[in-house]
Amino acid sequence: MAVDESSDPLARATEALRSEDDGAWTELSRTILERVRTLVVPAESVVSFNDEGETERGARGSTIRVSTRVLVPALRHDLETPSRATDAIEVVVTDDRCVAVKIDLVGVYGADLQAEGDEVRRAVSEVLRSALGPDPDFDADRDIRVSFVDVVTQDPHRQ
Repeated sequence: MAVDESSDPLARATEALRSEDDGAWTELSRTILERVRTLVVPAESVVSFNDEGETERGARGSTIRVSTRVLVPALRHDLETPSRATDAIEVVVTDDRCVAVKIDLVGVYGADLQAEGDEVRRAVSEVLRSALGPDPDFDADRDIRVSFVDVVTQDPHRQ
């Protein structure tokens, strides 16, 4: 393999790599892409409740479940504002029930973080009630944890 010594080092390296036809890289690349496509975000199924706070519906006693893959984006959508951004959202599920929600936020400097936290707690409660119905054992004050993990002087969405 002849390489022009007078050209740019990056150009020489690129030319050298192109001149070597190693089929193993193509196979490795294909295998990696296949594995990446099979990755699935872990999720849990959460039981929902009817207006009376019961999980069973109809004569057959069927239940409706909602995936945390649905809940987390719905929460993120309703929690994002110009003065705060979600850093992490965790829906804690025990025995198929949502027993807690943990929200980590990034706030903007100068915002009333206490008021922001109260607003986030109300929004989380509304999203859960809309998606899951009224769980008689879920207490928003007890079961929704809101934490500000960072405060920034600029757009909190660009951290």
